[in-house]
Amino acid sequence: MVKLLSPIGEKQVLVTQAPGEKERFTVGLAVTGDGRKFPAAILFKGEAKTGKLSGRIVNKLVTPDNVIVYSTRTAWWNSRLDLEWIDDFFYGKDLEFLFLLRDHFPGHLKFESAELLEEMKVHQVFIPKGLTGKYQPRDVGVNAPLKSLMKKAYHEWRKVRTDVTSKGYLKKLSRQDFINFVSEAWSQTTPETIENAFVGAQILPEPTYELACQGFPEEDERNILEYSFSSVEEGSDEETADDSSLEYSFSSDC
Repeated sequence: MVKLLSPIGEKQVLVTQAPGEKERFTVGLAVTGDGRKFPAAILFKGEAKTGKLSGRIVNKLVTPDNVIVYSTRTAWWNSRLDLEWIDDFFYGKDLEFLFLLRDHFPGHLKFESAELLEEMKVHQVFIPKGLTGKYQPRDVGVNAPLKSLMKKAYHEWRKVRTDVTSKGYLKKLSRQDFINFVSEAWSQTTPETIENAFVGAQILPEPTYELACQGFPEEDERNILEYSFSSVEEGSDEETADDSSLEYSFSSDC
């Protein structure tokens, strides 16, 4: 049976919003000034009591090397998770000196995070409020390409998945689908894109692949890491789905 969604040639196809409350998940991105990428941190909504995903769900997830999965009660980044992320990403690393460039999101501002980072020889630098769009590399040149890649992955997925539920709604994407979308988009985000974002944010004078031919001044021989997060929404009802699943936003957290 073929279901007609919209006449051929239409630029937009409207899909009825499935009932049920949406479930949010968060994606944390960290990159360095020379174009390297930390694994993308994907944060799902966990159980109400523990904030954790059930073992049944976790055991079914296949997590690529370029992503890491976390969970909280609300799927929002918080100070507790910030400590967990810092410990996972920096503990035991042989770091001589590292700047961590961050926005003023409340989860980044706790004393405990600053203390743990200092212990690991990581120095926080906060972008002034209202200026993340100008000085945050992710906002300047990483978000748009990544969003484009995720939309492309979603469109390719939707082309071959038109099954509907018993109530007539398109079946939703699973957590695994979103993990795959993030992993695929992140793997296609090039070092040149990231380096150019640091140049556009006025942190580096030129991409490091050009500076490498000239040599760094002594005072610039430091690693620069930029970290912030974005949010994507996922339908919460196991039997229904929201076809506008990629209606996500990259927060500037001013």
